[in-house]
Amino acid sequence: MNNPTVFFDLGDTLGEAIVSSPPVRLLEFHTFPYVNGVLSRLQERGVQLGIISNTGEETGDRMAAVLGRTELPAFFSPDLCIYSADVGLTKADTRIFALAAERAGVSATECVFVGEDSSERVTASRAGMGICPHPLLVEAVLAGEQLHFVRIVRADDNMELSDIAGVVALRVSGPGGRLIEAIAATSAIAALEARGVEVVRLGAPDLPLDHDLFLIRDIAPSAVTRDRERVLLHSEDGIVVAWPAGTAIGELHRPGMRHGHTVKLTPSPSLLTGRTTRAPAAFAPPVAAALPDAVVCALSDIDPQSVATTVAWLSGASPHTDGMTFASRHIAHPDNERAVAALAAELARIGGAEALVSLHKFSHRGRELFNVVADIAGPGAGVVLVTAHLDSTADFDADFQEHADAAPGADDDASGVAAALEVVRAVVGLARNGMRPAATLRIVLFNAEEDGLVGSQAYARMERARGTDIRGVLQMDMVGFNAVPPRSWEIHAGFAPDPGIEGQSLGIAALIEAAQPVVSPNLDPPQIYRTRGAIADPADGRSDHTPFQALGYPGVVICEDYFAGPAPSDPPKDTNPNYHLPSDTVIDAAFAADIARTVAAAAWQLAGGSLQANS
Repeated sequence: MNNPTVFFDLGDTLGEAIVSSPPVRLLEFHTFPYVNGVLSRLQERGVQLGIISNTGEETGDRMAAVLGRTELPAFFSPDLCIYSADVGLTKADTRIFALAAERAGVSATECVFVGEDSSERVTASRAGMGICPHPLLVEAVLAGEQLHFVRIVRADDNMELSDIAGVVALRVSGPGGRLIEAIAATSAIAALEARGVEVVRLGAPDLPLDHDLFLIRDIAPSAVTRDRERVLLHSEDGIVVAWPAGTAIGELHRPGMRHGHTVKLTPSPSLLTGRTTRAPAAFAPPVAAALPDAVVCALSDIDPQSVATTVAWLSGASPHTDGMTFASRHIAHPDNERAVAALAAELARIGGAEALVSLHKFSHRGRELFNVVADIAGPGAGVVLVTAHLDSTADFDADFQEHADAAPGADDDASGVAAALEVVRAVVGLARNGMRPAATLRIVLFNAEEDGLVGSQAYARMERARGTDIRGVLQMDMVGFNAVPPRSWEIHAGFAPDPGIEGQSLGIAALIEAAQPVVSPNLDPPQIYRTRGAIADPADGRSDHTPFQALGYPGVVICEDYFAGPAPSDPPKDTNPNYHLPSDTVIDAAFAADIARTVAAAAWQLAGGSLQANS
């Protein structure tokens, strides 16, 4: 392409946006570490550079003020920064791309749009622009190379591949992390093969331009009844499918699938660096210590009725305090955005001056979505995450319409959200009494988990790029169902691609296990899952802790007794029959509160809280 002009999206493409709780205002923008290098090389070649971004109510002046704290203004002419608030158009409209080309003084066919959202890329293509899914691939696209979905088989789990231009990893799997799904340019495939690396092309050339890649577990390939060519790979843990831009993946969801059956494979360049154990700070294995009496007392105040109240308004059984009733939290339903606002307000109300509430913005299926974040700052280094997912679905109902129908999601995962709010309530109470944890305790409520761990992947990618010292991730996903005695529950620490990260995750599981008899004696001891030889943890890769493990952070998922085992003598699984159905309306609030206490105690210790407290 001669004298090209390249337009970039901002969020999820050049970096990540942090915004305020509603009314939404842009607070910070964190540029990905590789972006300045890409922009510098393009600028040296004489390529015109521009931005096309959906900015809500933020006009160019406000965008310039925030982006001025980064190095981005050095690369972009203000005339080629096209913001939706200024022009009254969004990237759902071909006219914004036509306007961008006009501003650049060229035809649309002489432009390339680089953006992470395949739906927006398709709109740009309809306007006549070339398209590219990632900044690290744009130079190959400008050179006329084709892009391919590939599987890379790494011969050695410490083999570094990050120095090869034109390849972006999507997922690492298999023992030692030797299997990598990726997007690669033709020249990158040749470079990999020259090193003796096996590369398997998946699907047609240039499929990554207008398709997303998903891993679907617990499904037979024959279940893909339309367009069988979408199935690109029969993987060790499911099928890998290429899904057209903007199309709901829910049509592949079937009753009988287990938790975490769908994962969107999103670009994450850090995955190409040998073993995934790359956390910024050395990890000190946690040692369970006696909890101060004041902490035990504070955690005993975690109230089942408070859990029940939160679950009731989140699942639509009763109105929220603002009078609004939520029918669904599905990302395609208008109540998802309202639930985000309500949860941000609830965290601000509970946390008061002790909690800083913000939103993390990301894009998926042409939608702007938000994770909800609350920080209880500690005086020392490090961050401990307590997490859950705020979205819901009822797509095991054959007639479910995601944009209109009820998806109460009381257990999945209003129970985890309610438990996380109780952790905030308890830790804020301790902080107000002078017992603040040493590290920052951060609550993150992820969005779009049901669409493939999308929100947690975006958030983990941002924190890894920033070098955040995350000491551990404690994800609560379905903690409200206990129909059959005993009161059994599970902690999953397994991560087969990296035994080192799994070992660190087991240290977090041990903290939770040690806390249980002290703060929640009514629970059975937890069933702790790990990789056992060729037998994987059944929840490995299936919840929002996984993107963090993949990027070198220890994490666990805590849930009700969902899976069989791990020991033959363990009670049989107690699976919620209402999973992903409109009938997911009831939880055992006392059970969820008990689990919340154990997680709060472990998070407190992991954050060094016991060192700050005086009993």
